[in-house]
Amino acid sequence: MSEQPKSQPRSREQAAVFLVFGAVAVIFLVLMLVITQQNQITPTVIPTVGEGTTASVVDRYADIPRSNLEGGQPVLGSPEAKLLLVEFTNFRCPHCYDYKPTIEAIIDQLVKPGKVKLAIVPLFFSAEDDSLLAVHAALCADKQQGFWQMHDALFDLQRRTAFTLPVLTETAKNLGLDAVKLEACIRGNEVVETIQKGIEITVAAGVDGTPTLLYSTDGGKTLQWFQVQGKNFGTGVTPEMVAALLDTLP
Repeated sequence: MSEQPKSQPRSREQAAVFLVFGAVAVIFLVLMLVITQQNQITPTVIPTVGEGTTASVVDRYADIPRSNLEGGQPVLGSPEAKLLLVEFTNFRCPHCYDYKPTIEAIIDQLVKPGKVKLAIVPLFFSAEDDSLLAVHAALCADKQQGFWQMHDALFDLQRRTAFTLPVLTETAKNLGLDAVKLEACIRGNEVVETIQKGIEITVAAGVDGTPTLLYSTDGGKTLQWFQVQGKNFGTGVTPEMVAALLDTLP
């Protein structure tokens, strides 16, 4: 597979996400250790999503259909949309934070009108990193139809605090989710199969960093890269590039 264009360099921090792909059993053990350690530490301040944020987040997605890929990854947009976008992201990744306004523009311009649908494959840096706990929180929130709200809240929290169990359950509560169920979901590793499937999708697609945006015209069975001067291009894809691709589809 071709390299990314030189104008879109990958950081060592991004590439590190794939150094930890291993057995699901290892993830179980390490995650439970992380959760146990975090429960022994009470943060002095638990940042909230912020006044007015919850309402705006709910309004952003309220009227957009939601579903899931076969592997459990959340999908936003009309089931009838002929183009599926798949974003590989990481809630602790600063580049993903910077790319989020572009994703929001894609949602506003193309997902809301029913032209495309968007799936998210949330990834993490390592089994010891708090980004894994954030992935669990986001996918557990999806069980309450709250993935997209939690998605935004986690990025809002990225530069303000660590992702700890108390912070994540308090965030769920602020979003109007059932914090007790969310915590039980995290403790019970209820979404680890979805996380593992996301890793498999990532490796199969040849994705080596976040954020990366690929597309599919067959509902996610085959993922393709955007092409720029004959090279694969997954970082920095714009709404205009997506719209141009959409215009070429029958």
